[in-house]
Amino acid sequence: MFFVIFVVFLIFAGVLTVITVQNLDTPVTLAIFTWHTPSLPLGLVVVFSFVLGALLLYVVSLLSAWREGRQIKQLRQRIAQLEQGQVSNMAPASLPATGRSAVPVPGMPEPDATMQPPASP
Repeated sequence: MFFVIFVVFLIFAGVLTVITVQNLDTPVTLAIFTWHTPSLPLGLVVVFSFVLGALLLYVVSLLSAWREGRQIKQLRQRIAQLEQGQVSNMAPASLPATGRSAVPVPGMPEPDATMQPPASP
């Protein structure tokens, strides 16, 4: 999978390089509402746009990873609490009055109706 992503990245970088080199001398002016940029080469605008998009993607990914890291830390703490038995509000599931599981287990024979559950001490 890494190889496929790497090849796609190389193709994209090659196309971006060709567009940049071929349009290096073409001047463009960008208008953002009432503000206008000075004349810039189109190749420079393309490269700047690509870098800005990559930077924004990095920031979004970083924030997402930070949030998921916090969640993983909380879940690990919860696992540690459960392993130590510190959580007392969760009672273990009890068996039905018949002493057998309510869900049949495939491959296991059903116990006879005459079979009594073990006596509790």
